[in-house]
Amino acid sequence: MTVTLRRGGAEDAPALARIFRAAILRGTKGAYSAEQRLAWAQSRRTPQEWRGRIGGLDLWILESGVGAIGFAALDGDCFDLLFVHPDHAGQGHSRQLHDAVVAEARNRGLAGLVTHASHVSRPVFARFGWTVESEGEAERGGVLLGYSVMRLDLPAPA
Repeated sequence: MTVTLRRGGAEDAPALARIFRAAILRGTKGAYSAEQRLAWAQSRRTPQEWRGRIGGLDLWILESGVGAIGFAALDGDCFDLLFVHPDHAGQGHSRQLHDAVVAEARNRGLAGLVTHASHVSRPVFARFGWTVESEGEAERGGVLLGYSVMRLDLPAPA
């Protein structure tokens, strides 16, 4: 399957909503309870909510023959929104998205990045060299979801 990476924008909001919902409801089953997954998935249901969420972010979209299958974003020094549709998980797509965001951060001369990693994405980020700085909880629809604050140092090229 041929996969392409491109910059995204507001027009991608319907695809982001679809990928996010599937990734949360199906992709996090072993890490979060049904109540947590439902509250999280309902936090951004519509394309309009996604347009508001991604405004001002630098967004990357990964596409295959079926359309968008994953996305990630850069918000200042924050790596944000790493999501891959569960039908396409385990194929290196997170790595492609990760590397695009990190390359952009390096191009901007950032000394490092921070992210709020879910229980599912924490081991993914750890494989890419990120370290845990602290633990936290986010509230979604009155339900608490655990996450890890992680950091990646980006030393200047020698």
